[in-house]
Amino acid sequence: MINFKNKKIVIYGGSFNPVHIGHLITGFDLIEKLNYDYVIYIPANIPVHKNNSTILSHIHRLKMLELSINGINNFLISDIEIKKGGISYTIDTIKKLEELYKSDYKFGVVFGDDLLNDLSSWKDIDLLCDKTDMICMHRNVKNKIKSKYKLKWLENRIINISSSEIRERIKNNLPINFMVTEKVNSYIQKKKLYI
Repeated sequence: MINFKNKKIVIYGGSFNPVHIGHLITGFDLIEKLNYDYVIYIPANIPVHKNNSTILSHIHRLKMLELSINGINNFLISDIEIKKGGISYTIDTIKKLEELYKSDYKFGVVFGDDLLNDLSSWKDIDLLCDKTDMICMHRNVKNKIKSKYKLKWLENRIINISSSEIRERIKNNLPINFMVTEKVNSYIQKKKLYI
């Protein structure tokens, strides 16, 4: 068991349907540019801000995450939201993680600038901003968008890949090489996912 007491931890939630190279490169950016010790990837059980009609079983999403981060010591996975069941709310996850990992630092919470305008609708957003470092990453634009919430900006590399594009390519029998890791690509083909 890792001792997290003196470690800086950032949580990276999402559907990871499937996890792709952009998710992994952002993880490296969080460690290298904001000095986090660990990135914990947390697949949502039922993401509150997504269309859930195309979400794969958590078994496949967790397995693809495991295959993607295997051998990267600073990347971890938590199934905390899947075990909890129901809709995933970030504030609930943070409270649970604070109990589990006794870190001396606030947790970081990373999200994309495409969600900025909806922050006020997040459950207990003021408490979440108080308890954590809210880290906004660029999705498509390099400019910082003004927000009434206290944010840290991640000067991340913009990797123009999306899980929905990957699913669409699979449906249309197009290759997804270099968009996901080789192991994930093989797993998707073997299990005939997204077809």
